[in-house]
Amino acid sequence: MGITGYEKSTVERNAWPEYRDRNIFFAVFAVYFPAATGVLCGANRSGELINPAVSIPKGTIAAVFGAAASYAFVAMILGSVVKPRVTGHPDQGLEHNYLIIGDVCPWTPLYYVGMFIASIQETNGHAIG
Repeated sequence: MGITGYEKSTVERNAWPEYRDRNIFFAVFAVYFPAATGVLCGANRSGELINPAVSIPKGTIAAVFGAAASYAFVAMILGSVVKPRVTGHPDQGLEHNYLIIGDVCPWTPLYYVGMFIASIQETNGHAIG
């Protein structure tokens, strides 16, 4: 499956970008883009704040850094334990298995429950905000 556990060789292989085929910078950036939509939903609710002039900048900066930290954390964990490609298994590894985090997660149902809750929350945020 391409999951190696924490190995130095896996970390070294995944440490630098290796763009192939359609994996250009902007396609990879599109993975991060949904984090920005959550920040905008928070800023759209400024009418409910007591002191919006102070709270919006603080909340926006905290949201941007929080999202960047969580995305970086997940990228470092996956880059440390999963090979980018698996010879003989073209549907495995980081490059082709988009749900590999479910295989890495200690309890797979937790991943799917989290994805469902995040999807519902994002939908509600766009409907309300």
